[in-house]
Amino acid sequence: MRKYKYRRNKKKIGRNQRSVSLNHYVETLVVADASMVDFHQDGDIETYILTLMNMVSMLFQDPSLGNSVSIVVVKIILIEDPQSEPVLNVSTNADVTLRSFCKWQLGLNPGKDSHPHHHDVAILVTRKDICARQEAPCGTLGVAHIGGMCKASRSCSVNEDNGIMSAHTIAHELGHNFGMIHDTEKTGCKRREGNVIHIMTPNFEADTVTVNWSNCSRKDITRFLDKGLGQCLKDKPKDLDRYKYPDLPAGVMYDANYQCKLQFGKKATLCTPPDEICLHLWCSINNTCTTLLRPAAEGTYCGKHKWCKDRECVLNAGTSFSHRRRLGRLELVERMFQILWRGVSCDGKRVQSPDARLWREILRRREKEISDMQHSSLSTWGAYI
Repeated sequence: MRKYKYRRNKKKIGRNQRSVSLNHYVETLVVADASMVDFHQDGDIETYILTLMNMVSMLFQDPSLGNSVSIVVVKIILIEDPQSEPVLNVSTNADVTLRSFCKWQLGLNPGKDSHPHHHDVAILVTRKDICARQEAPCGTLGVAHIGGMCKASRSCSVNEDNGIMSAHTIAHELGHNFGMIHDTEKTGCKRREGNVIHIMTPNFEADTVTVNWSNCSRKDITRFLDKGLGQCLKDKPKDLDRYKYPDLPAGVMYDANYQCKLQFGKKATLCTPPDEICLHLWCSINNTCTTLLRPAAEGTYCGKHKWCKDRECVLNAGTSFSHRRRLGRLELVERMFQILWRGVSCDGKRVQSPDARLWREILRRREKEISDMQHSSLSTWGAYI
């Protein structure tokens, strides 16, 4: 994990016009590498990307940010054949990939901000298991240049796609581009407030209910914009609807079974008990149920006329999702009984009966395992650089 020495300036910054009163438009290029295109070849990858970016956009519109920032996708590039872009070197080494991607995207970006194909920031999304400073998989989820926004060669980031929650990774790395640093005790900002995790925390945790920006992040981006470092964000894109964000929540667009595939690969299937899905998404891999202790995405079907919201299964008045879910409740219960009675091993323990107490015990063991991993400096959801 990189360590950044940073002194938060407590003095007020003189300004002619406060940045919080201005609208800022982040014209965004999103690039999906060959590993992304290959993984999503059976689905609509563009819709998936826009679903993630819609979540990112909503995070930047959260009042806790304290500034008006609109994330506008102006271009999506899908790299189907890596040989077609030999200059772009995407590997498991996150730092090498970032340098390569920043240089590559610079060559695609027209110089004038008024050009219709100009972008203010470039985002690379990959399915490769990236790692900072080495050619080996690890818990790194993303890398970016701190304060790189509006600097043509540094306004870029690399992000690992491992499911719907990758939106948090993208938002986190964009935060770095805006000059935000990690929320830690050393920098004078808490990683969380109760069940609310701050977006710029170095590590996301299993008991996250919701996320927002910390006061420190709010001050960082305000200082960045007040210094005039976001000049490229003042022009409003001429075609705001070139790429339209989906109107439906991510959990409606992608059911729980598909979310398992996004997290663990195409062979993964859902094995979450009905009353557990909004709290933790359990997935079966090689006849073994496992979880990253992440909740199902907002809007995921969890019962008749119900969907997941803030890790709870709540009534959704006036909307039916029965035609969108691929696995019905009775099917799910039947599958759970089959898995449990078959004696599938969960975390090394043999499952003997379909009892709610059993699932609570499995969950307790899994939470302890994740907690032990965190104490060993490993992250539940991965680390951000």
